[in-house]
Amino acid sequence: MRKLFLFIISIFCLAIWSCSEDPEPEDCLGVEGGSAYIDSCGTCDDISANDCVLDCSGEWGGVNVCGCTDMTATNYNPDATFDDGSCTPDEIPPSVVIISPTAGSEVSEITSISFTVNDNVGIEKVEVHTANGLIGTLSTGESGSINWNTDLVDNGDINIYALAYDLSGNVTTSDLVLVTVANTITITFNNQCFLPVACGLDNSAQPEFIIDPQSSYSVERLKNSEDILFQGVVTTTNQNSYNYVCSETIAWEFDVEVGSQDVSPNLVASGSVYFIRLRNSSVYTINDFYANYDLSSQRGCSIDMPNDEVQYPIGYFVSSSNANARVYVDGESGYWLWDDFGLNNSDNQYVNLNFSASGLNIGGQGGDTPLENSIHHTHILEKADFSLFDD
Repeated sequence: MRKLFLFIISIFCLAIWSCSEDPEPEDCLGVEGGSAYIDSCGTCDDISANDCVLDCSGEWGGVNVCGCTDMTATNYNPDATFDDGSCTPDEIPPSVVIISPTAGSEVSEITSISFTVNDNVGIEKVEVHTANGLIGTLSTGESGSINWNTDLVDNGDINIYALAYDLSGNVTTSDLVLVTVANTITITFNNQCFLPVACGLDNSAQPEFIIDPQSSYSVERLKNSEDILFQGVVTTTNQNSYNYVCSETIAWEFDVEVGSQDVSPNLVASGSVYFIRLRNSSVYTINDFYANYDLSSQRGCSIDMPNDEVQYPIGYFVSSSNANARVYVDGESGYWLWDDFGLNNSDNQYVNLNFSASGLNIGGQGGDTPLENSIHHTHILEKADFSLFDD
């Protein structure tokens, strides 16, 4: 009986010991009986506050900012990372106004076209046009300018306008601005002669300007306008406070074509005349001077030139193979003669004479000949034909 009791007790204790040793299930962290769990983003912990959730794009644990990502839309959100389909298309066109030049202005050469432009979203570009085509394009904000080479179009009235394109593809055309293009060319008259030339344009009754010897004078004319008539006469008026000029009257008359390029006519004394300069190195005062003495082209005058050894211009005379000169002086009944200059009838030919009363010295003749295509030669005017600047 005792043995049976002990056996029962043993079985009972074994059963109790076996029940107390059963392990509990482990959580996601491996803790037996732990409370950690895996959320939808695969994170294992027992903190429900940081459980993974769906963001606005439907991504578990996502951090997307939802909104309109189309920068051309009126409700564009620059912070949005996920387009939620809420974009509202921009249908408002931009505005553009040309502020310079103003209507009725006269423009020439390089002209700056300035404008202001505005849009509720943003400007892609502005184009400036004339009736002849595109002038230029500029990517811009609220204002800008484009240079226009007006010399590429004909003179006259022309419309300019601007086209503004916004980032949504909307386009606006500015109001037309009517301007007048007035480009000019420069006409430069080069006096290559040894005396001043009195000049007039288009049959002027009086000289309009004088070109000094070996000097130039420029005038402006609208390009591609009517040709102008040039008239010029060598002047024999008092020059530099001396009265020694004793010249043939020579003149130019020719048309100048007014095109699109500057022109530069040269006024040249042709080989039909020659020029004399005279220096008095003697002890006498020269009373009278003659050129081409005893020839049909003889010309003489009283000059009363002092013996100051200064070289003075005398004038132009008719060129011939036996051209000569002579002088008469105070207190002497004779004369001194330079005979046969040996002229070669070249353009701008000249003779430099020195009167020493002991020897007759002839200095250089001839001169540089300008390009033939720019020469406007002289012609000698008889008194009966002389009508330039005639009232």
